[in-house]
Amino acid sequence: SGVRGPVSIPLDLAVEQDPLAHGGTLRLFGEDGRNQSLEVGVDAAPNCSPVPIELAVAPIVSGDSVFALGRDGALWQLGKGFPKTVEQARPGALALLPAAQLPAVLYPDKLRLPSGAEVALPFRVEGGASVEGGWWVRSGVSSALLKPGGEVAWQWESKDLHPLCAVVAGK
Repeated sequence: SGVRGPVSIPLDLAVEQDPLAHGGTLRLFGEDGRNQSLEVGVDAAPNCSPVPIELAVAPIVSGDSVFALGRDGALWQLGKGFPKTVEQARPGALALLPAAQLPAVLYPDKLRLPSGAEVALPFRVEGGASVEGGWWVRSGVSSALLKPGGEVAWQWESKDLHPLCAVVAGK
């Protein structure tokens, strides 16, 4: 019938981050900066990248690429061909947040926008996520929705719930 079941492919690295699927390619990130890619349905074994990237934060899909931030602050763009460094960020990032061309870089005290501009955050953050029309950032008791330019759209402080429990829906 032409329908195939699951296929097992052995890996030669211990995966340390969740695999990322993008454009038919599966990206795997492991120990000692090793990373591999596998074009689903085409490759019989993963392709090893010659460029080691020791991750500072979890890699993300942003725009039409996968981005990884190294512990040295190098922001890597992974696509077809050789990985390339697209910018340098300062150490201490908490997360990469998807945006149009390049991702935003979230720090405890500021957000570095894809343009390279930096905006101060209304409180010290512990994490964040991308939402339609901007980014949601949170601390132990506060959360805020930031517009694409970094301006605060709204801010909320919980009396009895941790903001991680909050749901952002309908903009």
